[in-house]
Amino acid sequence: MIPARDTLPSIGFLTTCRGRLHHLQRTLPLMLAEQPDEVIVVDHDCPQGTAAWVEANHPSVRVVRIRDGQPFQLAHARNVGLAESRADILCVIDADILVSPGFVAWIRKAARRRGFFRHAADAAGRRDRETWGTLVCPRALLLEAGLYDEAYDGWGGEDDELYYRLRSKGAVEGFFPFAFVQAIRHGDQERFALYPGLDRRLQMLVNRVYLDAKKVLLAFSQPPGDLPLDLRLKLRRRARDAVFDPATNDRLKVQVRQRTMPLRDFGLDMSLTIEIGIDRLARQHADSENTDVARDDSATRR
Repeated sequence: MIPARDTLPSIGFLTTCRGRLHHLQRTLPLMLAEQPDEVIVVDHDCPQGTAAWVEANHPSVRVVRIRDGQPFQLAHARNVGLAESRADILCVIDADILVSPGFVAWIRKAARRRGFFRHAADAAGRRDRETWGTLVCPRALLLEAGLYDEAYDGWGGEDDELYYRLRSKGAVEGFFPFAFVQAIRHGDQERFALYPGLDRRLQMLVNRVYLDAKKVLLAFSQPPGDLPLDLRLKLRRRARDAVFDPATNDRLKVQVRQRTMPLRDFGLDMSLTIEIGIDRLARQHADSENTDVARDDSATRR
């Protein structure tokens, strides 16, 4: 809940880390220099000792430890941190994102109950995919939307899915100025180090198939909000199997049966077969198509 206009909302930063301590050592001091009301760092089994370094060098930061021995899952790590937050407005930001002076002051002035902000395009209208996941949003709105979808595994996709759910709940999407954040540039070898054997193009295709199928189910779900986790996990498995099945040609078919989910306004059980058509060459062009989607998204929402 954002306080009334005569009181200032509290602002927090939330970031996660596994294997990115060398980035966090550059970015965390800049977050603290903004004098936010809260900074949370989630150490998800980081082999570099992130939690110990933060506690020793920045004792005002709240450290959250995840020690589950599981592969890094960004959505889960963020949700664990969000559960610990008490800030009115949160900036969810990756460990390799540098913030510039004035960011928190801008957030305090721009904050609104039913709105969220993403990184704006540059002067040429181009969106930076490396800052794509940077989000400024009221904590209450994130809780209402159901937080990040923990069915996402591997790399990417959870940001786009959350943005979709926020918009579908009537939240107004805005953009904070381009100059306020900048990514520390690095190669894909470091980007995908936590996901050995990952094929970026196929992973992006899995994410797109899953989201398209989930949108159909969300349109029929009641009460409004996210789908049950067990259904999301089943849908994710079907999407992944469809993409990686070598027999799949030009159509990906995902069948979902959910006896207990009523059709909105009718109180009926539902069984859906979701069939998504994809160009035969989609696997080869998934990466370039995503760039086009990013550019189109910028053009339509600016």
